[in-house]
Amino acid sequence: MTQRTPFKFLDAYTQADRDIFCGRDAEIEELHARALQNRLLLVYGPSGVGKTSLIQCGLMNKFPAADRLPLIVRYDGNLFTALDRAIAALIKTPIPPEASLTDKLRALYFEYFTPITLIFDQLEELFIFGAADERERFAAEIAALLDAPFKLRILFVIREEYLAELTAFETQLPDLFANRLRVERMSHANARRAIEEPCVKCGVVVEDGLPEQIIA
Repeated sequence: MTQRTPFKFLDAYTQADRDIFCGRDAEIEELHARALQNRLLLVYGPSGVGKTSLIQCGLMNKFPAADRLPLIVRYDGNLFTALDRAIAALIKTPIPPEASLTDKLRALYFEYFTPITLIFDQLEELFIFGAADERERFAAEIAALLDAPFKLRILFVIREEYLAELTAFETQLPDLFANRLRVERMSHANARRAIEEPCVKCGVVVEDGLPEQIIA
């Protein structure tokens, strides 16, 4: 039998990795609390700090299965094309391409009757690669979603050096910065946990002093 690896290396942790995602307990609790406070949540932090894993594995596993339908979207040349592709991967009922984002997500919600968690990962790419009219449309569609009559959570996930770019959305999204969480780098103790505990769960022996060498 092939031994399971305790680490994902450069890949993000997903819901299936719950048992080996360690060292972020406090951040998961705070993220969950903030996700319940407001329909829109802004998550930011340095590149490589683990924002995607914290959301896809940590936060999503805090919600019961009946209370989560994650829809993860990342810019790939056009944000709305990426959205349509993500929705099409989940929904069975055809949706007119000209329908608004609110109508498309309403159809998705009523097909599953499960709250949608709409996650815009690496949103900085919209500002790096996207056109001005695409960004304007995005802000307008999100503003409409905030009043949508179905259960929905929206997460903006962005590298902190691009945080100021979001001020362009404040006219249409005046409460954008009201509910936010900065993801910090792990403390030494939590980084050690993130190394040792997955190894124990996967039956991998950790040599004395190895965690300190990795963390240093």
